[in-house]
Amino acid sequence: MSGMTAYSIDLRERVVASVEGGECNIPEAARRYKVSEPSIERWVARKRKTGSCAPLPHAGGPARKLATAEAVIRAAVKAQPDATLQELCERVEKEAKIQSDPSMMYRELVRLKLPRKKSRSMPASGTRQV
Repeated sequence: MSGMTAYSIDLRERVVASVEGGECNIPEAARRYKVSEPSIERWVARKRKTGSCAPLPHAGGPARKLATAEAVIRAAVKAQPDATLQELCERVEKEAKIQSDPSMMYRELVRLKLPRKKSRSMPASGTRQV
């Protein structure tokens, strides 16, 4: 949930209690508590179904495709530290039979805290200060 946080359980319970207690309807509660109507509808439905209006746990997202190829990636970087991302992808595909693309490989290298060392024979990037 980058940038977003779940509403507190206290707020959820107050909103649901005021709707279920007949103090106000959903549109009035939305204006009073500055929460969207669909959110209140979900909270009320969840409270009726489960007895709690607490947020659901994080589902975890998709599994990392290259997680099982960690040993292959580490060995490839150790053997050839200046390999391009495309070369690493090709080596992983050849040895671990896992297809990947350079952006996926880059994210995996960051997760594994592996350096992206370049050969000294490569030209310097950027402009030099005089």
